[in-house]
Amino acid sequence: GFRSDHLMMASVRLPEERYDKGKRSAFYTDVLERVRSLPGVQAVSTAEHTPLGYNNETEQVFPEATTAPDAEQGVRFFFNTVSPGFFRAIGTPLLAGRDFSARDDSTAPRVAIVSRAFAERFWSGESAIGRRFRFAKDGPTLAIVGIAKDAQYMNLGEVPRPFIYLSTTQGYPTRLTLFVHTTGDPEG
Repeated sequence: GFRSDHLMMASVRLPEERYDKGKRSAFYTDVLERVRSLPGVQAVSTAEHTPLGYNNETEQVFPEATTAPDAEQGVRFFFNTVSPGFFRAIGTPLLAGRDFSARDDSTAPRVAIVSRAFAERFWSGESAIGRRFRFAKDGPTLAIVGIAKDAQYMNLGEVPRPFIYLSTTQGYPTRLTLFVHTTGDPEG
């Protein structure tokens, strides 16, 4: 579900006591713009977690307008926080909808991209684009703007699992990994 050829990763942690959300946003925006301008760079993005490197961090999800019998009690799923261009950088295709964009900032309505397994789990046979879910029963809603191809998140032998992608531009975490996909040897 992702490629590793011509891919470089570098992790950065910005201490919260020195970098508030605004400073983190400015830092990562600058890094992405500078790396994107380097010769041989095809795509660049950031993510909170690396493929096959997820911890046991899950969120309880309450999908709206679904016939899934357990949706009302909430179901726990893994998630990742990624910046625009993540799917291009790691080679995971979007099957429907759109990628995150700079317009999806902290002032915009909250959005998410979900895996095909997530979409099928709650809206089988129907489009999940535009559907909504919450992370708390009375919390704010997130609108699904894209469906990503299923990938392996925890290990190479796993069956497709429901998965959620959130946009870093709607709340920058303190630790992100930079993903750089290059035309040649990424070490250069």
